[in-house]
Amino acid sequence: MGKKIQVFKVVFVLFVFFAVVSTIDAGSLTVVDSVIGHTLNYIGTVEGGHFDINDMLDCGINSIRLYVDMIRTEWEDDDDDYGSPSIDSIKADSVSGFSNTIPWDFWDTWLTDSTLWWTGISFDELLNQCSANGIQVVLALRPVNPDGWPTWAPRSPYDMFDWNEWWEYCFAIAYWCNVRHNYSISFFQVHNEPDLPSQGWDGTLAEYADLVRYTSDAARFANSFSGNETYIFAPVVAKEESEYMSYTIQQVDSIVDVVDYHEFIEFSDDQINAAQVAYDTMVTYDNDGNIEPLWISEWGTYSQSYNTLIMAIRLASDLIDFSLFDTLVGTHCLGSSQFLMWDWGGFDGLVNSDSSRNETYYAFRLCCRGMQNGKEILFNQYDGDGRILTTQDTSFYHIVGMNINDTVVTDVSQIGIMQGSAHYYIYDEIHKDSLVDTLDIQNGNFSFFCPESALVCIDIPIVYPGVESSAKARLQISELGIRVIPNPFSEKTDIWYSIAHSSALGGLKIYDVTGRCVKQFDRKTIRLSDHVVWDGTDESGKALPSGIYFIRLRTGTKDIKEKLLKILKISNAQ
Repeated sequence: MGKKIQVFKVVFVLFVFFAVVSTIDAGSLTVVDSVIGHTLNYIGTVEGGHFDINDMLDCGINSIRLYVDMIRTEWEDDDDDYGSPSIDSIKADSVSGFSNTIPWDFWDTWLTDSTLWWTGISFDELLNQCSANGIQVVLALRPVNPDGWPTWAPRSPYDMFDWNEWWEYCFAIAYWCNVRHNYSISFFQVHNEPDLPSQGWDGTLAEYADLVRYTSDAARFANSFSGNETYIFAPVVAKEESEYMSYTIQQVDSIVDVVDYHEFIEFSDDQINAAQVAYDTMVTYDNDGNIEPLWISEWGTYSQSYNTLIMAIRLASDLIDFSLFDTLVGTHCLGSSQFLMWDWGGFDGLVNSDSSRNETYYAFRLCCRGMQNGKEILFNQYDGDGRILTTQDTSFYHIVGMNINDTVVTDVSQIGIMQGSAHYYIYDEIHKDSLVDTLDIQNGNFSFFCPESALVCIDIPIVYPGVESSAKARLQISELGIRVIPNPFSEKTDIWYSIAHSSALGGLKIYDVTGRCVKQFDRKTIRLSDHVVWDGTDESGKALPSGIYFIRLRTGTKDIKEKLLKILKISNAQ
């Protein structure tokens, strides 16, 4: 399964809280060059009544959650022989590409037929568009949908015939996506809200644990042929207090990679508290020595409108909370999936059925710019009202402010910004994530105003020595694939890489001039961020001598592409 993601509890929670997001009296902001956590890696959404890739790209959303029920992708048993083939017989059929045990013509027909999918385009075309645009797809695998379909699918009490069918289904989906095609699907959720009978699960707690085991085994076996990492999400419960949460962690902790739950505003107004409940449960029942990251795969509202300023600000506040899990909860928020992107039946989405965009859409777009892709969170000292989050990525420092109702005098000298300009975006009753001004930075200081009931995002370009502008820096990263800052270096250097298609990243290795690999960062590690830090040591931790080294970035799974970049390590004396 590879090295699991590990997170650690921050003991000075109260201090960090007032430093990062303050709610005291008005005044000034000082941004400090000290990283105290990371934002979400994925700000995503849940499928809706239609699909338009342009909405996702414009908003900046980088993941989408799909319900992959058997009714959608295997309406009838693919071989009309229930319980066959067995798991062992499928596993023994790899030489044929599993064509002796899996009727791939059946799957090709169903997964490429646009009339069988809710979007008006086929499952295949939807995955193709997402893959081509660097959007991570999260598959929620479920045997029976809330209406009880398909009638032939596995049901409780489960026997080996049922498990054979379920394992084959999960394997066929993963293998079809990642081997027969190159869609790089790594995220698999085990069912949806098994703690709610209305969502199609009719089994026991013990049977759900078995469902996790068989799903994990099938997905990991399929992905072993594509080179894709596999992340199993469970228990995907409606509430973090559910008994499915404690039971799943107690029984199958070692094969769960991401702990998943839902948190709608109809049930809670405190995302931090909900996450703390989940974290405490993980700590209490942990049996593998790892505290998994969290994913909130449904949140927002299912009964209210997204087309109000109040709702837009509320969801922006939740996104800030998710970004602060590192420091306020003790475990990382890997991602979230807002419910929903597009109107669906009686449910309101960020985008209406006529393709017009609601208020919350624009607040989301502003937040994606400042919080997406696991950005580093910088410590700040702020003595005003409202909330402020300070982050940085390869191209910008970001200041996200909310409900301040005052002018904020800002000092960025401690992060090395003495002169320059800042882009000032605002979302309020009049402005819909609009660029309204360019602010001058003089002697490390500038001021901005954030109204009451409003969001602002201040983007400060990072200008690297020898690079004309941050736009040029982004272009160079995109064209080259990797960029090293500083280069040359003596103690440590940041290796940045393009994450437009992070699901296709294959690995990053460092070689000396003889061609010997001296350091490597595995695929799972580099997918969790947009950079790694190298301290000039080898795999054993021994300091390497001064000299020329080469970085090799590998992308793709079936068609390997490589990028090379030369770096220079120098001694402190030089």
